[in-house]
Amino acid sequence: MLHSMAFPALLPVSVSGVRKQTPWVHTEHYSQLVTPPTSTRMLLSLGAMKPLLGKPHETVAVSRSLATVINRYRRRPTTVIGNEVMGPDVAIAHRRLDPREIKMIGVGGLIDRKGPLQAVDTMMELRRRGVDASLTWVGEGELGAEARARAAAGGAESHLRLTGHLHPDVISRELANSDLFLLPVETETFGVALAEALNHGLPVVTTGSGGHLEFLPPAASRVVADRASKPLADAVQHLAADPGLWASDEIAEYAADRFAPESRRDGYRAVYARAQQQVFPS
Repeated sequence: MLHSMAFPALLPVSVSGVRKQTPWVHTEHYSQLVTPPTSTRMLLSLGAMKPLLGKPHETVAVSRSLATVINRYRRRPTTVIGNEVMGPDVAIAHRRLDPREIKMIGVGGLIDRKGPLQAVDTMMELRRRGVDASLTWVGEGELGAEARARAAAGGAESHLRLTGHLHPDVISRELANSDLFLLPVETETFGVALAEALNHGLPVVTTGSGGHLEFLPPAASRVVADRASKPLADAVQHLAADPGLWASDEIAEYAADRFAPESRRDGYRAVYARAQQQVFPS
């Protein structure tokens, strides 16, 4: 059995000729397959490479939206199996979001696509509305200085914390000590950080398109069409005031079932069996 992962692996495996004698499974999570190309070179490269998605005996996509793209190049349907999602080390206690005081957290690169500047602006907009809001952002990137400058200009520098890169265990503790997850993202192939937030019992406010729209429950999230601070702040307040909002332990229970590792294991076992059947029919 050969299991490759991500778009760049398709070409070397395809030219190796291994498909004739070895069951080949390919897992895909390449974000450029579901986002507009950023250059003509990227457009041409993707156009030349996409037909290779038809080569593996079985393909796995981390979201239905990505599977739809892959299936244009395959005769056999793509199986959807989500990413592995980190869970908390301890049980999530029962607590409800306080609309008067909200410790927000975002996890992702300090890059435009993830929306850290919009998150800072949202925190400041909430503070202007009388909410004791703060923001912790976990991740690195070129927008760190601008994020700090925005917060300082708005008099909210002490309410913004940029942690840089953290070990997963530390991220888990940061999530457990927060109240709400905010990620004004453009698009997500799956949305691991969003899933991890749910696993830690956090309600979510986010934006954009992609795989995260497939698992965010309405009783614990809001998806905003506009990445601007005012509609994002509206969404935070509406979610916090929603009497139907799940408590933290209810959110975590939903996520633990949705992202159960046993489901991923069983899904891959079935995919492997189908790939082996194509090469070694019984």
